[in-house]
This record gives sequence, structure tokens and C-alpha cells, in this order.
Amino acid sequence: MDQISETTPLLFSDFEFPHENLRSETFLRTDRFAKKKVAVGKKEIATFRERVAYFVDNSSIRLWWQFADAILNAIFVGLYVWCTEYEQIEKHKPKVHPPDALLQADIVFAFLIFVQWVPRVYFSVNVQREFFSFHTVVSVLATWSVLIVALWRFLQDDDYCDSYMCAGKLIYIYPFRFLRLHLSLVRVLKPSRGFLDLSIPFNRVVRKAAQVIVTIVNTLATVAAWVHLTLYIQQGFKDLSFFDVFYSLTVSSVSGLQTDIIADNPVSRIVILYVMIVGAIFIPSNLAELFDLMKFQSKYDKAFRPVQAERQSHVLVVGNVSYPLLVDFLKEFFCDDHGVETMNTQVVILSPVQPDEDTQILLQDPLYMSRVQYVKGSPRNFNHLQRARADIAKACFILATKSGVKDPAEDDAYSVMIALVC
Repeated sequence: MDQISETTPLLFSDFEFPHENLRSETFLRTDRFAKKKVAVGKKEIATFRERVAYFVDNSSIRLWWQFADAILNAIFVGLYVWCTEYEQIEKHKPKVHPPDALLQADIVFAFLIFVQWVPRVYFSVNVQREFFSFHTVVSVLATWSVLIVALWRFLQDDDYCDSYMCAGKLIYIYPFRFLRLHLSLVRVLKPSRGFLDLSIPFNRVVRKAAQVIVTIVNTLATVAAWVHLTLYIQQGFKDLSFFDVFYSLTVSSVSGLQTDIIADNPVSRIVILYVMIVGAIFIPSNLAELFDLMKFQSKYDKAFRPVQAERQSHVLVVGNVSYPLLVDFLKEFFCDDHGVETMNTQVVILSPVQPDEDTQILLQDPLYMSRVQYVKGSPRNFNHLQRARADIAKACFILATKSGVKDPAEDDAYSVMIALVC
């Protein structure tokens, strides 16, 4: 058992990976995984795109990029709200279209948002997944609608020049910019090392409160934008502004919607009272059960799917995957001293326990978000090993406890058992 606690170098099939800085963690070599890669004489070198993606994720550039994207989107939303003020028709006043300067500024910011988003998609780890992501779809709808309208205005289509914001039917797609602003702000508020690098005082409580406020305000603003267009265009309420609708929706969502239905006979009153009492008794308990079920549905039960099975490899990490050991391991594994050979290597963590809050925040770091996946399962279960794709893993790392173990022999026996199964 004494030999197991010593750190031994792990030999990959294509390169030797040193890890002397990890001190007393235990790593056991398993030749079974090393033999799965048969790329003799060829090293899995990261491409230019993968190198740029790694550099962006591992620096504060990603955070600044997200800030810039959110600021551009906020101005984009502000221009829309500003234009709606010109479309409002007050009593005894003629209708005035938004100035050409505002409409041109709207086109410019739509173009800037789309242009800066294209490199984000191209330099992502999985281009295909990012291309068809919800964020990309919303970005295309929010920006291309404005650019298409600009093209039609350039062709001098009179039907569109006389419509709301000179956009015709495409005006109903304009509110997607509110939804895109929400998605951009959510990315900015995600915890990452960038906040520490920039010395931003953003603790967990403030971040969570900001996320809740952003979600509520953006949801109300997005709904208000579509409701305002419907009331203005289809129902003729041309004296209502965007802020009038936003205010009404906010007040009604807090105080409750009013209704003209009045209980005017004993039977209807009894039925209403019965429904209210039964709802007050059973709805809270059912909601509590629903929340408990949702809480037990772990998002880490998903199986690992390689991003590019033909090019990218992955390694398996099992054993004691507590937060302190995991931080040291990931820092060493993705250290710049190893060159480009680990940039396109993914890390799959297999553990039977749910990751604690610190580990979840660590996995949301931009560098690890697309390169590290946590799979909930036991390394002694062959089905769970299959979910982690241990059969094609390039290597297996077994992390052992550094010190303070009540029974070192039992801990070593657990590590040996995992090594035998793997």
C-alpha cells in the first residue's frame, strides 16, 4: 500500500504528461485506456481555431467580450424604445416617424452585434452546437430582421416606409433583441475567474440577486414589447407608449389581474370559495413535491458525448474529486507549460456524489465549461463507466486523499478497487 501513495508519471500514448506539482495525489496508470489510441507517429496537436478558443477562454478577453456584447445589446434595446416614443400618436398631434438618424443607428448596432457574434461561434469548442444554439438563433432573428428592413428601405419600398418604424410585418421580430439582452446579461453574470482578475466585488449573494432582477425585468420588457405592438397595430391603441404597457404589466403581475366576472348568486359563490380553499390547501404541498422532484433530477446524470470523436480525446478522473484536489488537478492539466497537446483534450469527472457549490462554480469557469464535464456515477459500475466513455478514454487519473484520512488502508483499497475495475 505504501507504493500506491507515491506519485508516478502517467504516460499517454502520444506524449508524456508530467505532474510533479501535484505533490501527494495518487495517479495510477491503466494501460487499457492508453492502448485505445493507435495514432502512432502522430500527435494530436490543437488547430489554430482551438488554440484561439483556448486563449480566449483562459484570459480576461472572454469577459470583456461578453461585457461589450451586453453593452451593444443594451444600446440596441434603448434605440428601439426611443423609436417607439416617436410612433406614439397623442391627441390633436400628427404622427411622426422616427428620425432617419435613429433608424440608421439601429441598423449600425444590429450589424455590429452580428459581426462580433460570428467569431464567438467560430472560435467555440463545438462550432456546430454553438451555431444551432438558442443564443445564436435569437441573435440572427434580432439582427437580420433590422438588416433586411434596411435593404428594403434602400430599395424604397413605400409599403414599409409607411408602417411602424418602417419595418412592416418584420416589426414583430424586433422584440427578440430584448430576449437576446437577457441571454447576454446571463452570460456576464455567470461566475468565472474573470471577476477575480478584474477585481470586481461580485459575491454569490449579489450575483444571484442580480440574476433574479435581470430575469424579471427582461421578461416583463420582452412581453411588454410584443403586447405594445399588438395593441398599437391590431387594436388601434396608438396613444399608448412602451412604458405605459410595461408599467401596466408590472403592476398587474404584482397585484393580480382584474376581471369583470362577479359571483352574483349563492351557488357560484360557494363554488368559488371551494376552489379557493382547496387550492390554498393542496397547491402549496403539490408545488413542494414538484420542487423536490426537480431537485433530485441532477443535470449531471447525462452521459458524456465527445465533441469531435475522430480528433479530440478525453481522459477520465475518478477517486476523491473534492474541490481542493480538483482545483489543483485542473490547474496542472491545463497548464500552459504543457503546450498545445492538452488544449483539445477533454476531462471527464466520474463521481457518485453530487458536486458541491464550489465545484459547480469551478466547472462554470470559461476555460473548463467546454472542456470539463462532470458525470454522476460510480467508477465501480460498468454501466456508469460506459456513460463516461471509459472504453475510449486516453487515460484514467485516480485522485487519492492527500492527508487526514481516518483509515488510509481503506482509502488505498478503494483506489485499488477502482484501478482493477477500470
